[in-house]
Order: sequence, then structure tokens, then C-alpha cells
Amino acid sequence: MKHILKEYISANDFLTKLIGFMFQRKPKKAKTIIFINEKMIHMFFCFFDLPVIILDKEKKVIDTFIIKPWRISKYYRKAKYIVETTDLDFFKTIKKNDTILF
Repeated sequence: MKHILKEYISANDFLTKLIGFMFQRKPKKAKTIIFINEKMIHMFFCFFDLPVIILDKEKKVIDTFIIKPWRISKYYRKAKYIVETTDLDFFKTIKKNDTILF
């Protein structure tokens, strides 16, 4: 199944990649950040559980999970994009091998 992400922040510079959701409380409005060329993430200084979607170079879903504060994800060798989102409704529709377009 194909899903389309319309509103997102592209984390393609050092500062955006470094900060992400750090030092924030859970946003009231759904927010999505796409990290490009990343293989893993951390949740240091993040204060809420965060749904995560791991994509390969064809934007196919490799894995989905919810990461807790102060944790580090495992390393995904085939990952090209990592999608962090606070949109739980969108996250629940995603399955392994789905495609996400953005």
C-alpha cells in the first residue's frame, strides 16, 4: 500500500538532524520529521514516546516501532530514511513493505 506524507520537515542539515524532537514536550499538532541518510536514532533529551518508521532507498517500510525517551534505536544497515512522527493515526496505518511517498 502507498501512503503520502504531505506535511513534514526534512532534516537534511546538521542542526536539524541534531535537534529533531529534543527538548520539546509532545506537540499539540501532529509533526513529522524525515531524517535523510540515517541508520539509527537516539531519544536523548526527548520527553515523550515517539512513533518511528524506517525506510529503505525505495521508501519501502523496513520496520516500525515506538521508541521511549532516553533510548537508542538499533542500527538499520539498509535504512535510507527515518521518519519520526507524532501523528499516531498515520503511524497505525503503516505496515512493513508499504511505500511512503514524500
